Amino acid sequence: MPNRLSNIVFSLLIPTSVACAQTQPSTAGTVITVSATGEVKHANDQAHLMLRLDEQDKDRSTAVSRLNQKMKQGIALVKRDDATAVLTTRGYSTTPIYSDEPQKPGAKLRQILGWRVSQSLDVVTTNLTGLPATVADAQTLFALQGLSFSLTEPAVRKLDEERIKTAWRNLVARIAAVTLAMGRSSADATVELVELDSSANPSMQQKMAMPMAMSMRQSSNDAMSIDAPDFEPGETALSLNISGKVRLK
Repeated sequence: MPNRLSNIVFSLLIPTSVACAQTQPSTAGTVITVSATGEVKHANDQAHLMLRLDEQDKDRSTAVSRLNQKMKQGIALVKRDDATAVLTTRGYSTTPIYSDEPQKPGAKLRQILGWRVSQSLDVVTTNLTGLPATVADAQTLFALQGLSFSLTEPAVRKLDEERIKTAWRNLVARIAAVTLAMGRSSADATVELVELDSSANPSMQQKMAMPMAMSMRQSSNDAMSIDAPDFEPGETALSLNISGKVRLK
């Protein structure tokens, strides 16, 4: 009886073993698409200032003249602090200020109480060492709307080769892992097509947004002094997505 039972168990195990051995399919000629990412980080080397001037007066000409004068002074001030900065004026506008009284049916348009004149100045600079002093001096005339840091174009081009190498190494490593999982060697794999897609990760860029504020007026006898702020430019991550079509022998 024990020998008969042993024979039954042995006869049941043999088909199971054979079935397990046959579960590994043939992978010859298989085409696999493998994706990977290469990412490099670099300290930000460029700052973007967004400055704004607002003036208002009952007389439109007075408001316009005052803003034009302050803008000239502000531009000269920024250029004095940072001769390498690139300045761009934008958003020049003149808008009426109306009375808060509700409009009555059949009545004329609401009374114009005054005029508001606005203009913005964008400043792009790579002088991060002198940036705190520039910002402090600029705020004696301007309202600071925002400040952000990023990479210059030369820095991006310099990092391009590095992220390509990183992405390729990661792709090769993933191909090796995939072929190993399939019971094959990476030596049996031939890369037939490679596609690249680069991008900058904005989440890695340190940005500091300042709330909008009316510019502060000052008389010629009341000079304003502002302490220089501290800034941490942070870093930007540049990523490169790479995918390859691989054929197994």
